Amino acid sequence: MSASVKDFLGPKGVLVRDGLEFRRPQLEMAEAVEEALSASKPLLIEAGTGVGKSLAYLLPAALAAHAEGLHILVSTHTKALQEQLVRKDLPFLSRVLVRESIPISFALFMGSENYLCLRRFYQSIRDANALFASAHSVETLGRLKTFVEGHTAKKGQSGLRMDLPDAPDDLWRNIHRESDNCMASHSPYYQDCYHHAAYSRLKGSDLLVVNHALFFANLASGGKVLPAYDAVILDEAHSIEEVAASHLGLNVTNFSIKWQLDQIYNPSTEKGLARRFETLTTAWRRAAMDQVRQLRRKTDEFFERLIEAFKTAPGSNAFRVRKPEPIPNTLTQPLDDLSGHLREGRDKLEAPEDKQEMKAYADRLTGLAATLESFLTQSDRQLVYWIEIESRPRGTRVQLRASPLDLSRALKATLFREDAPPAILTSATLTVQNDFEFVQSRIGASGILGVELGSPFNYERQCLLYLPKEMPDPGEDAAYYQAVEDQCRRLIELAGGGVFILCTSHDWVNRLFCHLSEKLADHKFFKQGGPKSFGMLDEFRRTPAAVLIGTDTFWQGVDVPGEALRLVIVTRLPFALPSHPLEEARVEYLRSAGFDPFTRHTLPSAVLMLRQGFGRLIRRIDDRGVVAILDPRIRTRAYGQVFLKSLPPARRAAGLAEVKSFFSKSAAGEPIRSERPSHGEAAGPDTGSTR
Repeated sequence: MSASVKDFLGPKGVLVRDGLEFRRPQLEMAEAVEEALSASKPLLIEAGTGVGKSLAYLLPAALAAHAEGLHILVSTHTKALQEQLVRKDLPFLSRVLVRESIPISFALFMGSENYLCLRRFYQSIRDANALFASAHSVETLGRLKTFVEGHTAKKGQSGLRMDLPDAPDDLWRNIHRESDNCMASHSPYYQDCYHHAAYSRLKGSDLLVVNHALFFANLASGGKVLPAYDAVILDEAHSIEEVAASHLGLNVTNFSIKWQLDQIYNPSTEKGLARRFETLTTAWRRAAMDQVRQLRRKTDEFFERLIEAFKTAPGSNAFRVRKPEPIPNTLTQPLDDLSGHLREGRDKLEAPEDKQEMKAYADRLTGLAATLESFLTQSDRQLVYWIEIESRPRGTRVQLRASPLDLSRALKATLFREDAPPAILTSATLTVQNDFEFVQSRIGASGILGVELGSPFNYERQCLLYLPKEMPDPGEDAAYYQAVEDQCRRLIELAGGGVFILCTSHDWVNRLFCHLSEKLADHKFFKQGGPKSFGMLDEFRRTPAAVLIGTDTFWQGVDVPGEALRLVIVTRLPFALPSHPLEEARVEYLRSAGFDPFTRHTLPSAVLMLRQGFGRLIRRIDDRGVVAILDPRIRTRAYGQVFLKSLPPARRAAGLAEVKSFFSKSAAGEPIRSERPSHGEAAGPDTGSTR
């Protein structure tokens, strides 16, 4: 008789006997996954923070793989979770299962850009003087060579950037694997290829750990990126719509075009592909360099015309392109011409690896030309087209974007088609007011079973929800900003640090950072998009009196347990900007179909985002803290109850005195009184949450 998840996670199970805390929701989730895999049926599971989702899906997946010989894909949105599964959770689970005579195998597989390519690496050593302007990059190549020669794939080295000595970006982009620049079995280094070794391990493993970007690239390619699998488990599933859209749309920027040109020839450093190969004539090199210079000038002119044509609304940076050919296409032909010149050079090269390198660059230019042509002609009428204009330290970045208006049909025809391997999707936020309908309709999963499991955390004791009275309406911009800044200052002083301030715009991030860091000089302030963003979160965790101000990514997927985070401030309910082209198009589409766009799309999207932001705070059973939602609409508008009923049942407060008391008791280790707000408090007539 095959082992079941109850044998391990039940009240008398193996893991519980070994000291793991028994969690009823974790067992229920594991049993739901076990049943779905057994029946080969898709499933949606919302499991609150603290359930122990990873083990609840890894265990039934491992047992099914062992009992039935299945290959099960496990996909995450973030690299951090991907690494956690492979370096912590799966080794632990494997040790437990081996004791019970259930051996399992697992493997990690990441995107091409994470792997060292030995062919490109040794080519770069050979052509270092033509490629690198930095002496540090050349010196690093030498150190890497010593490391690589002693740490081969055959000896178990992964070849992943995170496992190699540090390499600067200008070096890494010349030595990492590129999927369109791979010679595969024709490479002289194929037998020692790190990526090939990782793929081989993946094919032979029971559990295959990948990320959503790879998974949806595989889905879009018809299965050409990953090995065949029998089922897929998608963790952090609230993000799949965004990831899927990026693989089914268009995206090109002036920076990406110039970056490709710099790889061919950088006029500032006089380095690049055009300087590498000695067998090419001087005339060919000069012609390539001249074409690059002309293309750089034409690229600047093209995007300047785009800016002039669209940047008409002050304060806005995203503009819908409603009609084809908004400006003349002056870039596709010169891009194709330079591509042709590179192909001519390829024919004159002798070494197969040099021919491959030149072909890859030529193909990329052709691809850029085709993307520009598709955008300007709007060749796919199912896409929404727009441009985004952003000022950056090194110049204005102009992005051409196109995205499907409705992903549900595409995902229903791929991820959820009847003969597809069953897909099990899990996240802490898949429902609005305990209903999966919104997410199901968005991702083509209508009719698929949804299971909702609450968190084991005692939010009434661990968390205080602060909803201040008498805040101005957000429509009164100046007055509202001033009130928010004042509330943030007072709350930070009460918390003493360990603060996230979540904004809905980069403008507010910058304004609050500027004003609060000046007034609270004894605190260390961090902001998203600052000059030292890399490693910022780790430094935040290590800094006692830290305040981090962010938007976008800091609402979700960030894990800061313990005292390092004890206050989350939400400055405004996270409604999508109605003037954003994609949001505008969705509203038009729903209205034309006879739906109310606010209740059908705008409100539930904001509810899910707020739930993600709330979820940053309580990550462990012993965490305590305050979530402050400063937007008065959560109290004063009817739709505010939809937000409140979708949040965990934390105790509510309307005054700063209660916040001060909460922090004082938490610091002293005193128990927090568990109570619901009484009638007349800021929470309004509904005094509790259904969650």
